[in-house]
Amino acid sequence: MKSLGIFKYIFFVTLFVVGGVFVAAHASSAAAPSAGIYTAHGELIKAFPDVNPYSSVAVGDINKDGENEIVIGSAPGVAPSITAYTLAGEKLWVTEPYGANMKSGLNIAVGDLTGYGNVEVVSVPRRGAGSQVMRFDGKTGKQLAPGFFAFSPKFHGGANLAIGDVNGDGQNEIIIGAGPGSSHVTFFEHDGTRIGNLFPFGRDANGLPQPWGAVVGAIDTNLDGRDEIVVGPQTQHVAEIKVFTWKEEDSSFIAYGKFEGGVSLSTNDSGGGARVLLGAGQGGGPHVLQYNLNTQQVSGVNVFAFPDSWRDGVTVAFVQFTDQVEFFAIPGAAFLRPPEPEKKIAESGKVVIVDLSEQRLYAYENGVQVNTYLVSTGLPGMDTRVGRFSVTQKQYSKLYSGPGFYLPNTLYNLRFDGPRWLHGAYWHNDFGRRKSHGCVNIAYPNAEWLFNWAPVGTTVIVQQ
Repeated sequence: MKSLGIFKYIFFVTLFVVGGVFVAAHASSAAAPSAGIYTAHGELIKAFPDVNPYSSVAVGDINKDGENEIVIGSAPGVAPSITAYTLAGEKLWVTEPYGANMKSGLNIAVGDLTGYGNVEVVSVPRRGAGSQVMRFDGKTGKQLAPGFFAFSPKFHGGANLAIGDVNGDGQNEIIIGAGPGSSHVTFFEHDGTRIGNLFPFGRDANGLPQPWGAVVGAIDTNLDGRDEIVVGPQTQHVAEIKVFTWKEEDSSFIAYGKFEGGVSLSTNDSGGGARVLLGAGQGGGPHVLQYNLNTQQVSGVNVFAFPDSWRDGVTVAFVQFTDQVEFFAIPGAAFLRPPEPEKKIAESGKVVIVDLSEQRLYAYENGVQVNTYLVSTGLPGMDTRVGRFSVTQKQYSKLYSGPGFYLPNTLYNLRFDGPRWLHGAYWHNDFGRRKSHGCVNIAYPNAEWLFNWAPVGTTVIVQQ
């Protein structure tokens, strides 16, 4: 990306990738931590209490005052908005595009698209709406153009954004990665003219792009005046971070080992050298890593931004480099829709609801939500059955075995539907994704809580 203000690069995030040194953390059942600016050691410098969990963030000198500003894209579930703040938390402007009924949330990026030094904010809806790209003046938030669709209007998997000069013509382009359901990456001039396509993860047996989603970034890794494209999977795949020069792959590495929950991604040149800042995604603890893209080694940041009980991921963006990296962190992977806190139901007594579409368990007592966390239900063909059931048996330790699996000493087991149990799982940390043979897999701390809380006879509702 071309030089602007006091920093060579304008920074942005898009959502979600994961993969080398992941530290397993327990599932979230607590209130969301604070969004704000953090040091490389995980110290909160400045809280932004108005920023909701599951929002998106981009950082750049949008008003050319020599200081970076924070730009926030709204979370799912509320009317769409983009809000700009100073680093001190002072609100500069708010714009409300797309119409109040579009509540899928927004992803954003910032950068100079025309070459005149005027920094713009670019937005696109997340999962649940069409991929209409819109541009706004960085100083005022005023909309600059009616926008264009990056993908077919029928594609509602969401999209992710970055800005950089990917073809070496001296002017930045808009880089757009499709959300889950595809991983198509495409490049546009500021006026919506498409100039190229990239399929970073190849195609499946049907010739379609792999369905993991693609988060994107841009940075000049070799100082040749052209930005390389940094891509990672948004979900459902190990965090293989790939670097491309235009359409040719240069390098790749795995960032969080076997973890497959996706990541957020932000590029920067902090302290010299091209770097990528990553935040663990869906089902992961709030693990933030920074990698040097030239050495492919962790560099400067390896920290949990929030308590490790938070398991809905973390969205990150590089803010600035003083004597150490400072980054913005938001609780919640933007791939996820936030759970509704303290939701009430018209049921008395203790009730467990397993939502298959969310891969989330809710616990209620006398109609009031008392706990919620991610789980893993049955794989296709071994589905967890939809219906109304009850806990018929509790067993502290149990052996599960069958073709291809042998799982002794599984703790905290509650039978609810014939051979199907709610139970702890020690063999994976990929909660939030279908993984089981029909049971409901639960992280041990949450399974222990449920085992102690729910007596025999507790209602269990499994719903789509």
